[in-house]
Amino acid sequence: MNQSWTKDNSPNVGRLTRWFNTISSLVKSTILCVPSLKEQNKALSKWIKVMVALLEKKNFNSLLAVFLGVSSNVVSKAKSAWSSKSFLQTEYESISSLCTPEGTFKKLQNTIKELERPIIPYIGIYLQELTFCEEKHPKKTESGKLNCYRLQNLSSIVSKVLYYQEIKHPTEKDDPYIMNW
Repeated sequence: MNQSWTKDNSPNVGRLTRWFNTISSLVKSTILCVPSLKEQNKALSKWIKVMVALLEKKNFNSLLAVFLGVSSNVVSKAKSAWSSKSFLQTEYESISSLCTPEGTFKKLQNTIKELERPIIPYIGIYLQELTFCEEKHPKKTESGKLNCYRLQNLSSIVSKVLYYQEIKHPTEKDDPYIMNW
């Protein structure tokens, strides 16, 4: 596959990646670009509530984008914004535990496997698995034949992504929480 998702022939993956990065940047900006501690706390609290809503809606790609913005170094260094979020501390810590990148996001993967579709998984997991598979397993065996093990692994990873695409995730344009943002 030669990381073909990073090339021009994969515009949807590119758009999804740019959208992910835009969300993370927006989260950081809305927390750090307000002048007062009270407003920073309000922005941080709102983003934690958004993460809880995304978890409930099983939108893990957006959940990770918001989480990375909230937990970024620049936001963490702004300790004043973290000082009075204790009432949402439990929710944040629960999501933080779920979103840990340890073991290729193993906790997140296990959670996703247990849930019923529709689900929007974090696409980064599968792109990371594809990259690892391509780097670890050569295209051909020592005898010059196609490496079937590599092809089976790549097929398995792509099948996981296709599995979640089989059922459309409902858009919730009329959701009052989203409409009142």
